[in-house]
Amino acid sequence: MSNYFLEGDTYFVLKFLNELTNGKKIEFNPETKPDFSLFSPTDYYVYLDPSKEIMDKIAHNNYIICFLDKNVDLRIDVIKKLKSKSEYRLFEPIPATDFKALVKIFPKLKGDFCLPTKNIPLKYNGTKQNYEWFDISLISDLYKYVDLDIYKKMFSMYIDIWSLTNDLWSSNNDYLLKICGINELNFENYFNRIRETSKDYIEVIQSSANTFSNHKAMISGTQLNEYRFYKIKEKLNSIKAGKEIDALMYIEKCLKNVREGSNQKIELIGLFYNFKNNVLK
Repeated sequence: MSNYFLEGDTYFVLKFLNELTNGKKIEFNPETKPDFSLFSPTDYYVYLDPSKEIMDKIAHNNYIICFLDKNVDLRIDVIKKLKSKSEYRLFEPIPATDFKALVKIFPKLKGDFCLPTKNIPLKYNGTKQNYEWFDISLISDLYKYVDLDIYKKMFSMYIDIWSLTNDLWSSNNDYLLKICGINELNFENYFNRIRETSKDYIEVIQSSANTFSNHKAMISGTQLNEYRFYKIKEKLNSIKAGKEIDALMYIEKCLKNVREGSNQKIELIGLFYNFKNNVLK
């Protein structure tokens, strides 16, 4: 038996773990390796999100270490040691902008579904990214039901940050409906993500590239994917020339006013109309 070190999106990690251990005798999270037995030997010792203290005790083979939805620091000594003795697999998540990749797994899904996502730092294209990812595990659990409208019924109040930002940058009135779910408790979280996704627009503006391949050549280390790039290009047709800095200024002003005591929804509405009246054509 080989050793394995797995990290990344929970859905893909557990799917691979299931394939790897099918028909095998396994033991989860043992604190110490049991004594050898000729009668019922264990094939794999599986560790789910083990602590450093637990990993320090792993001196045997036939282990499978799984970090689920975690961005693991591979520089930690004990992780470097275990990884060097293992077959390493990184399972990347699917960005909420890459619907085509999701449909390859769940072909009955449609683009108008309101699908659950998660916002956690995960590795994508080799580096940690704070993106919106599809919650594939939850989507998979619901997919088995015949009524696929269950996504709309369950997540009608979910705020899709990509969609919200796109509505802001295109003066779509749907933006005003979506901010109903933002309040004093979640404002900072959502607003930080609005700022992050808006940086994608600035990046595309800076490159002025007409194709994704040219954009990648001009912006070293870009984290945009092709789908997101062309979606942004569509929206940028509505922006007045030279108003990119103004757009960023209005975003920062909105945050500043809220932090100084202004109402969250009033400032988000003001942001929308500043874009509509002063930034967009």
